[in-house]
Amino acid sequence: MSKKFRYVMEATLAAIAVTAIVVIIPVVQGYFKSRNYVPDIVKAYEQVDMLQHQVEFGAFSGGSFWIIGGAVFIITFAANYFIRVWFENKPDQ
Repeated sequence: MSKKFRYVMEATLAAIAVTAIVVIIPVVQGYFKSRNYVPDIVKAYEQVDMLQHQVEFGAFSGGSFWIIGGAVFIITFAANYFIRVWFENKPDQ
């Protein structure tokens, strides 16, 4: 196995590991928030009123999760690969 291929594989595995952590943390947080959620009938009307009159239009955050996940993967892959190549080819001083 050539060193270049080995570096690419190591960088890919490191990027997958970091991306998995970035994805797993919100999933675990959501699980615990759903599990500990207690509905409150008395305050439900106040929340609906606030949503109808105070929330701004045009806010959407669903797609940014995939963009951030892809960016984390690419940055981690590139950083790992270039650091490994730099340390391998670093001239002795």
